Amino acid sequence: MLDRMRANRNVANSSPIYNTNGFFVADDIGTPLDCYTTECNPTDFVDFDRFHFLTQVQNVLPLGRAEISSEILSGTTTRLYRINFEWRNVANRQDRDGATLDDDDEFERFSFISIL
Repeated sequence: MLDRMRANRNVANSSPIYNTNGFFVADDIGTPLDCYTTECNPTDFVDFDRFHFLTQVQNVLPLGRAEISSEILSGTTTRLYRINFEWRNVANRQDRDGATLDDDDEFERFSFISIL
């Protein structure tokens, strides 16, 4: 996703337009213009990029979903992006103490932070 955002750097750095405002899967945001076959402007690419990124997350991780958020670093114009992933841990239905996990407790989470 960061590579897609870097290709659209002016838009990605100028506003929080890539933010998802919560965890989503591709079905949550609808199908964008197909920028492979249609001429798209930089804003169209935001929807296209998010849709394809979330589709990959959904297809690769069990019940996978992702969240994109950003903030301006204090005293700078640099935008810091955080991408959070969560997915269902289907192999481990018990916690470290051996207690059975509820459905809500079975999600693994991973985050990374980057500037463009």
